[in-house]
Amino acid sequence: MLVRLERELNFTIDPSMSLVEKANRGKSRIPKDYRVNKWIEMALSNQITKDDLIMDKWELPAGAFAHGMVAGPM
Repeated sequence: MLVRLERELNFTIDPSMSLVEKANRGKSRIPKDYRVNKWIEMALSNQITKDDLIMDKWELPAGAFAHGMVAGPM
């Protein structure tokens, strides 16, 4: 739906590239972090419990503040 709107309005959400271009970048945009594979496996297994989501020590998510960005969540 958003891609269709971008095309109809001839306006992109991100001035640097369209949503289609972002999607085509694929895996290169996934943060490289030892936790990513674990979280992907858990998400695909449909076996996540609330205990899987609770951390003893909170850490920044993989990819947080990537590419020198220092803004908060969007």
